[in-house]
Amino acid sequence: MLFLKSILLACTAVVVVAQREYDALVSGTRLIGIDTTIPGQSGVDIFRHTQNHASAVASILLFAANRANFRPHQNGVITDSAVFGEFINQSTRFPAVRPQIEYGNELELNGDRHQLKEEIERTYHANVNHPQEIANALEGLIPSRLSAGVKSQVWVLSHITLLSEPHQEVAFELAYLVLKLVAADDNGGAVKVVPQSAHFSANAYRIDSDILIKNAVQFARQIPTFDVPTFLKELSTTRLTKKVNGNVERLEAWLDGKDNDKNLISGQSSHRQTHHCAGRFPSSQLRLQA
Repeated sequence: MLFLKSILLACTAVVVVAQREYDALVSGTRLIGIDTTIPGQSGVDIFRHTQNHASAVASILLFAANRANFRPHQNGVITDSAVFGEFINQSTRFPAVRPQIEYGNELELNGDRHQLKEEIERTYHANVNHPQEIANALEGLIPSRLSAGVKSQVWVLSHITLLSEPHQEVAFELAYLVLKLVAADDNGGAVKVVPQSAHFSANAYRIDSDILIKNAVQFARQIPTFDVPTFLKELSTTRLTKKVNGNVERLEAWLDGKDNDKNLISGQSSHRQTHHCAGRFPSSQLRLQA
């Protein structure tokens, strides 16, 4: 029943994203708590021992991202509107994922960025981040400008949080904001947030550690293991920033067409055992011990 509920909530989130086709998507990441993973552990040990479960969840999310072609670090700004919904679908269908909070709401924006953050804070209920922190994180992903010749675009600002606290099961949060951005002039001038109804969603999931422990051998055989820093880097678009006169210009390289690094995640494990899997997560392909 819990697995069925997880699928239903995941499908709901995918439908919300799919109904709002977007022109561009950027992603941010964050770790809350402490990564207690023991360095040099085998793939089996990553899934078998609870102190390593931050890396286990990081590996699951990276595996889901690869299956969905969701590679914000390598590919820069994502323009395929199907990718993010598929990433949500892949990551939340994993058998050990247990939905905790699934929430979405329309925000009535007046064009002021401070009011945008206030609206996010007012409606945020996922209890993973502090409301002000998630508001600042999403607002900080707004690009400084659009590409030359582009007057307006629909952007998705996504943020993925990994929560790892002592004596608690690891959790993660998928939060995103869908909104229209307008350039101040025809040359891709400074971005403005115009009055509109924007969609905000924040979904929190807990990982059932017993499922990871009992099926550690099978998971390690099918899922390449990565450490938390790799997760934070690979699922974030923040490498596409540079300093200009002491100020950070977000997405500058991509907007100027100068970002030529299109390499995919190599699939090489940051732990000692590496395995590759061509399958997806549905339970029909994983014979799990409950």
